[in-house]
Amino acid sequence: MSAQNSDRRSAVLAAVWGVIAERGIDGVSFRSVAREAGVSTGLVQHHFPTRADLIRESARWMIDSASASYPATRDVDDDTAVTELLTHALPSASQSPRGVGIYYAFLATAATDAVVREVLREAKDGARDEIARRLRIGTLEAAALLALSDGLVQQAYLGAISPEAAVSVISREVERARKNPPLE
Repeated sequence: MSAQNSDRRSAVLAAVWGVIAERGIDGVSFRSVAREAGVSTGLVQHHFPTRADLIRESARWMIDSASASYPATRDVDDDTAVTELLTHALPSASQSPRGVGIYYAFLATAATDAVVREVLREAKDGARDEIARRLRIGTLEAAALLALSDGLVQQAYLGAISPEAAVSVISREVERARKNPPLE
């Protein structure tokens, strides 16, 4: 794929996120995405033959983008890396909760779309395995940390707790998990 084609494809995928953020996943159509991306409907269909392909690839692109920003290749200690992994979705003063809302739209879609469900499951499995590896804990403890993070992100997204409080809880639990022997 040429650089120009890759850029257009990325612009279309980013436009899907824009449509989801404004109108929800039901608002995603070739026309709405083309309008958001500033391209023709034909170009959208060229890259993504069906609406399902458009949504599925956008979900995959979101996961890939999040993975690319993970500090796995940076020189940080394991606790910091895991805490960043578990807190990256928390809204901060410099970041709106838009991405979390889009993720939740994909999560809702996963209830009826096996491909989106598999994309999200693979991402969670990868995160769980990375947490277990970095903290030298079992996968059950790592899954528990992920579940805690998911719940705290939801609470922060809804405004029930502050993102700072969520980070504090997650940091404490990462330290606790590392110090305790594995369950499995």
